[in-house]
Amino acid sequence: METTKHAKTSTYVIVFVALAIVTGVEVFLGQNLPGAAKLIVLLALALVKALLVAMIFMHLKYDSKTYRWFLIFPIFMALLLTVIVIIHYSTF
Repeated sequence: METTKHAKTSTYVIVFVALAIVTGVEVFLGQNLPGAAKLIVLLALALVKALLVAMIFMHLKYDSKTYRWFLIFPIFMALLLTVIVIIHYSTF
């Protein structure tokens, strides 16, 4: 049976703290930025958090490169949806 490499416990703690900090920044900026800027910044921060979770907690960083290629399509679709939301939001 093949074993897979995992992150150290300290890496999980660091990522957890980073996620908590980014969430705090999102809450602060969500209350203090104007509409269009808020949307762009919050979507970018959400993407950062999603990538951290996928790479560390879902172990994609330590899996084969094949799994990373399967991540490209959902990331492309998320970026496309983000652009559509920004365009729609900016027309109001």
